[in-house]
Amino acid sequence: MNPDQFFIFKVGSKGCVGLHLRGQISSVTDAIRLEQAVVLALPATGAKHIWVDCQQLGPLTRQAQQAIWRADRLAQQAGITLHWCDLPLAVVAQLQETGMHLVLHLVASSPCLYPSILREEVA
Repeated sequence: MNPDQFFIFKVGSKGCVGLHLRGQISSVTDAIRLEQAVVLALPATGAKHIWVDCQQLGPLTRQAQQAIWRADRLAQQAGITLHWCDLPLAVVAQLQETGMHLVLHLVASSPCLYPSILREEVA
């Protein structure tokens, strides 16, 4: 997989939903795909949490940060918390520079404490 390409993988089981983000959100299309993935996951959850695995997420453009913020707002409006897990330190630093870290539910510890049923390896 090209590290510059952006991929989203959805996993779910027993009322748990996870999104695995891979690569870099570098275009308007990538930003829209992230928002759509969250919107599609919302009605499927049946729960109050969506776990977003970010450990292989590349550097964030301003556009990417806006997409993450919009996706987070969409989930909040639906009464669901997005848990942004295992963000690389460089990405956390970018979010801190813009203040975005104050409005997102970041779970920067590794490994993230999301349900083990969602930990399956995604190729």
